[in-house]
Amino acid sequence: MEYEDEQLAALKKQVRINQEVSIKEQGVYIGEEYINFQPVNILDKISIYLPETFIDMPEEIKKMKYPSDNRPEVIKTSLNTNVNFAFNWLDKKNYINQEEDLVLQLKSVLLRTNPAFIFYEEGEQKTSGGNTVRTFDFKSYGIDEQMYNMMCIITFHGGTLHGVFNCLDRDSDNWKKISEQVFQSATVLE
Repeated sequence: MEYEDEQLAALKKQVRINQEVSIKEQGVYIGEEYINFQPVNILDKISIYLPETFIDMPEEIKKMKYPSDNRPEVIKTSLNTNVNFAFNWLDKKNYINQEEDLVLQLKSVLLRTNPAFIFYEEGEQKTSGGNTVRTFDFKSYGIDEQMYNMMCIITFHGGTLHGVFNCLDRDSDNWKKISEQVFQSATVLE
C-alpha cells in the first residue's frame, strides 16, 4: 500500500510539472505549495510577475549569498531565501539583435569564474510585447548545496534587463518552466 501511495504522489507531481499553466492567470503549484503571482515594478523601468510572498532580500543575507560588490541591484527572495530572482538594468546599452553575443559573453565569464559549472540549455522566447528573451541555465555549487541557475537577457529600447533565477538544484524541476514564464512576463513601464 505504501508503494502505491509513493507511486501516486510521484504521478501527481509529474502531472503538475507537465501541466501548462500561466502565472498571469492563476496561481500554480510549485512542489506542494500553491503560489500566486503578481506584477512587481523593478528598478522603476520594468514590470515582471513574481510570487506574492517574495520579499526584498535583506542586506545582510545579500552580502552572504552575493559576496561580490557587483551583486544585482534588485534581489527578490522566498521567505526561506532558497529561491531568488535578481535583476540588473544595463542602462543606455542597446543590445537589440546582439542578445546571443551577450549570452556567450556571460557564459564565458561564468566558466572563467568556475570551470566546474555545468551548462544545460539555451533558449529564445518573446515577451508579450515582442521583446527577445535569451536564456541559459546551469548548475553551480554553493557552500553546502548544488544550485540551479537560469540567466536571461531581455532587450528593450533604452536598455537591457539582465535577470538571474536560482534555487536548490533538487527543486529545479518544479521551478524551471515557472522561471521562464517570469522572464517572459517582463514589460516596460510607461
